[in-house]
Amino acid sequence: MKIVDINNILYKEKLKTKEKIIKKMLTKVTNDTLKEKNLFNEIIKREEIENTVIGFNFAIPHSKTDFVDKPYVIYAQLENEIEWAKNEELVKYVMLVLVPKKNSDVHIDILKDISTKLINEDFRKKLENVKNISEIYEVLNV
Repeated sequence: MKIVDINNILYKEKLKTKEKIIKKMLTKVTNDTLKEKNLFNEIIKREEIENTVIGFNFAIPHSKTDFVDKPYVIYAQLENEIEWAKNEELVKYVMLVLVPKKNSDVHIDILKDISTKLINEDFRKKLENVKNISEIYEVLNV
């Protein structure tokens, strides 16, 4: 399964807060500031219920939403680890998943596919050693 489009990859991001990272990632989805704000608010609300740090320096913020018309996965590899949530491990890799509410089964499929890849140590090592966006694209979509 192709996880992410090459145009939806951010590499060596220097942002230092989850809010700034999520906002930057949302610019890959839309240039409509109202839609971005609504998406951002939904994602942050979800994070307040339960943060999305899943281990291995990964966070997977996600939302089933009325503000997208197709599924999106946006990937960001940060230059440095950041605190995503208090009392959690630091995060260096973020995969933002946005799926239309009407496609909630796709939401589960995407999260399952990502999770399956993340438990594989070789996959994580490959991501850790990439040198550019093209290499990230290849690793994520194998």
